[in-house]
Amino acid sequence: MLSSDAGLPALREVERRLGVADRLPACIDAPRDPACALHSMQEILRLRMLMIAAGEEDGVYALRADPVFKMALERSAGARDGRPP
Repeated sequence: MLSSDAGLPALREVERRLGVADRLPACIDAPRDPACALHSMQEILRLRMLMIAAGEEDGVYALRADPVFKMALERSAGARDGRPP
């Protein structure tokens, strides 16, 4: 697989060791109904951090199926992406 984002899995490992996405939600006041949330706040923040690191613009739905992003986020190829219908 060729991708310009091949460094994302390594960056994900750095983020995991630092625990940024796990600690950051405590600093954000964003109440959510767990029954309605498809993705955790940690997953959302982790994806956004990786998108910024990759130089991608905000709200790029095309990346929801990108195999390197899915690998970096530890999501299976068939995982739901949470895109609005």
